[in-house]
Amino acid sequence: MHMRADRLLALIELLQARGTLTAADLAAELEVSLRTIYRDLTALSAAGVPVVTSRGPGGGVALIDEYRTTLTGLTASEAAALFMTGVPGLLGELGVSGELQAALRKLAAALPAASRPRALLSSERILIHEALGQPDGGGAGDTGRRASLAEVRRALLETRRLRLVWRSFFAVEVAAEVEPLGLAVGEGAWHLVCAMDGRRRVIPAAWILGAEVLEQEFDYPQDFDLAAFWQERGAELARRARAYSVAVLLDPALQPRLAAAIHPGVVASLGSPLPDGRLPAQLDFEDLVAARSALLGFGSAAEVLSPLALRRSIADFAAQVVKKYAEEG
Repeated sequence: MHMRADRLLALIELLQARGTLTAADLAAELEVSLRTIYRDLTALSAAGVPVVTSRGPGGGVALIDEYRTTLTGLTASEAAALFMTGVPGLLGELGVSGELQAALRKLAAALPAASRPRALLSSERILIHEALGQPDGGGAGDTGRRASLAEVRRALLETRRLRLVWRSFFAVEVAAEVEPLGLAVGEGAWHLVCAMDGRRRVIPAAWILGAEVLEQEFDYPQDFDLAAFWQERGAELARRARAYSVAVLLDPALQPRLAAAIHPGVVASLGSPLPDGRLPAQLDFEDLVAARSALLGFGSAAEVLSPLALRRSIADFAAQVVKKYAEEG
């Protein structure tokens, strides 16, 4: 009975927070069957809760407007900030993510009508997935970038186009108009997810030099899910990092510092020592260039067995270095 009472309260809170919802929406949100939702709606009506239903396109279940509590003294911006406090992945490990979601539902139900849309947008378009410490790693010298991020956030919540200036690879400065779709934290730093020229891009906040909110609004894609996009991006980056497999023989003295010298996840396997003490290993890199850059730093302590193209490329680079310093010597 206690579980059903909690579910009925959650159902009321959802209707207060979001207005009209279909029975299917309610069933998905509360993780119950349609039959259970219909039974709960009947119970609410019998208890005097003014639930109304409408048929046809745009129809669904709703509460009459007068049946609502309000939370006064909270501005739209303050409410939006509160809805960015959820870190589902980390709180899930503590077993309290459900309590957080319940608390946010109650808060949304109690918000004034004018504050509610902005608060809900904040929860959908700003994702703090696995931030560690201070998200931006910022200090006193980051005032300009923080001001730019504030503009990015405003454009995001107002669904307006953004004129952005950022410094990309090789210090190339880029200026373009973009459509902001979300802000997400990855590896302890903010990233802007945006649409530009019909493509979706991810721009690290550390690259942004300036941002200006434009008057022009845009049609936010209704099928875009920031959390799903961010998860897929992480999986794709992980796949790329393991796309180029290298067989090497390592000096045993290298083994204790492999983890510090090479990005975690690169060491796929270590074999048993050979008679001369060297360790066979498989290292996975993004591509030939990344593998060459990492392995050149080990000098003769790492010998590449395959791919042959990488072995020859490392030998060529090493020969160029020897020739350069021999000429200068």
